[in-house]
Amino acid sequence: MADAHLLDGVRVVSNSLVRNTRLMDKIQPSIVCCGDPVFHAGCSRYAAEFRRNLVDAMMRYPLYAIVPITHYPYYAAHFPAELLKRIIGIPIHKLGRFNFDLMSNFSANQTGNILTMLMLPVASTLAREICVGGCDGRSDKAQTYFWSHHGPSQIADKMDDAKEAHPGFFKISYTDYYDQHCATLELLMRQGEQDGRIFRNITTSHVPALSRRDSTNDLPPALPPRPVVYTFCAPIHGKIPEHEAALVDLWKASWTANGWEAIVLDESSVQIDE
Repeated sequence: MADAHLLDGVRVVSNSLVRNTRLMDKIQPSIVCCGDPVFHAGCSRYAAEFRRNLVDAMMRYPLYAIVPITHYPYYAAHFPAELLKRIIGIPIHKLGRFNFDLMSNFSANQTGNILTMLMLPVASTLAREICVGGCDGRSDKAQTYFWSHHGPSQIADKMDDAKEAHPGFFKISYTDYYDQHCATLELLMRQGEQDGRIFRNITTSHVPALSRRDSTNDLPPALPPRPVVYTFCAPIHGKIPEHEAALVDLWKASWTANGWEAIVLDESSVQIDE
């Protein structure tokens, strides 16, 4: 990936990529999205290690962590108090259509993948042009797991603990899951394009929705940036000050950045640190 892609815009990363210090130092992300009930908010040693990695990353970088609102209490109970203002819980619902403007409707669509559930809706709220990198997909549907992960960005030594703690989670058809993810991503991008967003894929991907939007293909010119304004109403049981303060900080930052472009990176790529 060319360094030029990482020098401007808002960088959004996901999941256990936060443990890859070398890559995080290069990307300097602004936001990390994590929303898995097993690997992130679960009870296994894997999830505990991920949360330690996330705390370390938030201490090292000025990161905002964006999570499903139902996961927020777990982070609030275990994270240092000084980090709570940088954890934002977003309500997740089964929406009739994907939401590309969280400042108008503070709710995201429920899907089975962090890219479609949080990363792209957040990125589409911050920018009109979204570059996606590191989402390689599956080159071989006969793989025995969801994805082939980038080694330094995965907690491989704790995977058996996650399987032991949540055996039912792994008893699914990975092929069916992947096919559904590909269809969901294509639907999201088509709806986003109808709403004026431009999606560009900047690394090799086997996901059809991304390979069709490769940055080397003919695409419309980038749209001019727009200012970002946030409004927020607490979604559950009254006001949550930590969420409000975090959004105010993001609102202030949005006005000091002159024209943001959102760049989304996923931890599964074997290319993203090249």
